[in-house]
Amino acid sequence: MAQANVLGTIQENVIWTGSPYRQRRPIGGGSIGLGILGVFFVLGGAFYLYLGFGFGVVLVVIGILPFIYIALRLRNPKATISYVITDQRAIVYEEVGESRLLQQQCDLKGASAVIMNQRHEQVSRENQYSSNQSIHHSTSRTVGDLVFMKGAASHTVFTNIADPQGVKQMADQVISALGA
Repeated sequence: MAQANVLGTIQENVIWTGSPYRQRRPIGGGSIGLGILGVFFVLGGAFYLYLGFGFGVVLVVIGILPFIYIALRLRNPKATISYVITDQRAIVYEEVGESRLLQQQCDLKGASAVIMNQRHEQVSRENQYSSNQSIHHSTSRTVGDLVFMKGAASHTVFTNIADPQGVKQMADQVISALGA
């Protein structure tokens, strides 16, 4: 077990670290909407030149919004959610650039771990070796949510983690060691 300073707190033994399992997103959903709003920008400019100030300015402003959105999204990268089980706590934190923001934590003494939404998901990959030969690989993985509870209240939720049963077993060992 490695010693780690989790979120700037006291030294704890890190038992497990992970992040949510992410599926690939379909391409094009957001770009279609941005393209439609971009048309407003072009039409707004045309109306502004043809009709004057009023209606054209409204369309130009609507057309500028997607470009502002893209600029802000490029400046503010997506946050990465991470999960940590130490010898004392279960922690969910978010990393944005260099900063870590604590989202949820649960003291494991007196807590219980429950698996919810467990399911099997297909992961497939195709490797193409030449123009007429390819190999298709398909595997299944178990994904689920691990909820840390105290009494009837949930304190920390690890969503979409791979192998929730194995992580629960590790958490149960830590919880039983704290109860002794």
